[in-house]
Amino acid sequence: MTREQAFWLLVAAALVAVFAKSFRAPSEHFWDAPPRIPITEQQAIEILARLAGIDMPDVPEEKDGSEPVAEEPTPAKEDQEPVPDPKPKPKAKSKPKQKVAPKAKPKPKPVPEPKEPRPVIDKETVDAMVSSVLPDLFGCYMYFMDRAHMNVDGQVLLAIEISARGAVTKVSFREDPLQIPRMEECVASKFVGKEIYPPPSEPVVARYPLTFTRPGAPRFDRYLKESGGSR
Repeated sequence: MTREQAFWLLVAAALVAVFAKSFRAPSEHFWDAPPRIPITEQQAIEILARLAGIDMPDVPEEKDGSEPVAEEPTPAKEDQEPVPDPKPKPKAKSKPKQKVAPKAKPKPKPVPEPKEPRPVIDKETVDAMVSSVLPDLFGCYMYFMDRAHMNVDGQVLLAIEISARGAVTKVSFREDPLQIPRMEECVASKFVGKEIYPPPSEPVVARYPLTFTRPGAPRFDRYLKESGGSR
């Protein structure tokens, strides 16, 4: 508002104060004249301000015999209740933690049972039995060398199975460079049925190396001498 507008507003207010009562007083000069419509001071000020070209601020009208209605103060943002979101955001699903299986404790190693002592047979007893069948064994050797014209020189490892009562039940070649099945059968037949004394307490397998050599070799002559045979 400018100074000029403020001046004219003060003039209008003074005039209203002077003539306010005359506007409100009833008409008494004329018998049949209608009573004047009473106006308030505020209305008079607005009329004069409009005539003077002054913009007046809006003022709520007062009702007759009632107090002006006061506007309710707008609550501050801090006092306002928070408005809930229309759609709550779904919580992010956390991945379930994988259960870690507990490490299995290593099983204790079983204590090996003590091995039972293998039955043992006296070596001299086996040597005596082999010496008793030497002539027959070299009879097999001479047969395949002279008649079959086979080379049967070499050393074989005999596996001699002996029962608990001392009888030879089976003989086989464990190491056989000769690879002559009929030679093995001939040698086995010379052992089966022989008995040794004293017998072992349990069945036993005696391993015995046997060497076949040609006549005239020192080893062959020794075998013949021990067996009492001749060439």
